[in-house]
Amino acid sequence: MVKAARDLDRAMPSPGLRAGDSAPDFTLFNAFGRRVKLSDQLKEGPVVLAFYRGAWCPFCN
Repeated sequence: MVKAARDLDRAMPSPGLRAGDSAPDFTLFNAFGRRVKLSDQLKEGPVVLAFYRGAWCPFCN
């Protein structure tokens, strides 16, 4: 987890994205464990990205 945080810190612009900025391309796993690439999803239309930590998280629910 520490290595992933360091890698993300190096890859992301500082201090981060501002409203209206384009996100860099990335790949994440979806809820079904399949890889999903941002650029592929953008070909189908606008993308909304939501971080859902889990059912155990009272703030997420």
